Amino acid sequence: MNLKNKQITIGELLANPQAKRIAQREFPQLMRNPFVISMARGMTLQQALGYAGNLSREQIDRILAELERI
Repeated sequence: MNLKNKQITIGELLANPQAKRIAQREFPQLMRNPFVISMARGMTLQQALGYAGNLSREQIDRILAELERI
């Protein structure tokens, strides 16, 4: 999947069933919250990563690599 230099929106990511499954696996609590999802849809991946303070660099790199392989 082309992440557009991390400028792809969360909405675009979630429109892809494979990417959505990754998000559900990695962020189950967030993905069960419709308010959070509706707020995040317009954010870029880069912006969303700014809120991922509890993830390690290794976790982020692993998720990004997995998304890029789609």
